[in-house]
Amino acid sequence: MRFVSGLSLRFQRCLALGLLFLVVPSSGFALISLGDVAASESESALQEALRRSGYAERFPYWKHVGQIERSTGVYLGAGQVLTAAHVGAGTFRTCDGGAYPAVPKSVRFFRNADGSRADLCLFRVQILAGDLLAKLPVIPLSTLPPRRGREVLLIGGGASWKREKSEKPGFPWGDDYRVRWGMNAIQEIYSAPMATHDFESYGFATRFSSSRQCQAAPGDSGGAAFHYNPRESRWELAGVILAVDSEFGAANFGNQTYIADPVLFRRDLAAGQGGRPSIFAARP
Repeated sequence: MRFVSGLSLRFQRCLALGLLFLVVPSSGFALISLGDVAASESESALQEALRRSGYAERFPYWKHVGQIERSTGVYLGAGQVLTAAHVGAGTFRTCDGGAYPAVPKSVRFFRNADGSRADLCLFRVQILAGDLLAKLPVIPLSTLPPRRGREVLLIGGGASWKREKSEKPGFPWGDDYRVRWGMNAIQEIYSAPMATHDFESYGFATRFSSSRQCQAAPGDSGGAAFHYNPRESRWELAGVILAVDSEFGAANFGNQTYIADPVLFRRDLAAGQGGRPSIFAARP
C-alpha cells in the first residue's frame, strides 16, 4: 500500500482540493503566468493553450466540471456525476450558475477486487429539459493505460495561489474557489493502492516540479484529469483527483497530486448509467 510520510502515514485529505496554476509564458501550455490567475479560469485561454501546443482537437468538456459545496465533481453525461467518495453526493453547480440537486439514494460507491473501498462515488442529479447538463455529451473513459510522462489536463473547482506575502514557504493557497485548469504529466504509476483516509485507490500521481506545471490545492477533490488519445482523436477522462502530500496551507516544488483511475470501474460506471454499457465501453 502506498503511504505518504509525515502525514500520519496517509495522504493529506484534499479538503476539497483545488488546482494551483503556476504556468509561465512559453511556447508550450504556459499561457498563464504566476500572476495571471484569471486565465486559468478561462475556457478560451485553455483552448488557445492547447492549440499552440499542437492539439488538433478542441477540448469539449470544460462545462462538465463543476463544484459540490467546496469540492469538485465531473458530469459524465446521462445524469451522472463522478467525484471522490470523501466528497460524496451533493448539489452540483455548473459554470453557468446552474444548480442540480442530487437524486436521493442514487449514490454508488465502489470496491476494489480485494473488497477495500475505493475513493470514488457516482450519483445522479436532477435535470430538466433545456438545462445545460441536458445538452452536454457523454465523456468517454480512457482507453489507454496510464503512462509515465503522458501529459494530463487537470480541472478542479478550488483555490488558487494567494499572492500576498506569507511566512509559509512555497505558494500559499487562497480561498477563492472557482473552476480552473492546468497542465502536468504523469510522474508515478502505483501498483499498490493509495490510501486516503478510509479509502484505498489505484492510480497515478503528477509532481509539481516547475512554474510551468499545476498542483492541487484546497477545493479540487473530485476534480478531473483528462488526456488526449491520438488513436481515437479525442479527449478522454483519465482520472479523478484525490489528494496531495504537501503541508496544508501551501504548495511547494516536489509536491505530488494523487489521482484515482476510474477506468478500473468501467463496468460499475456503466451499471450506474442504468445498464448502458456502450456509454463507457472502449471503441473496438
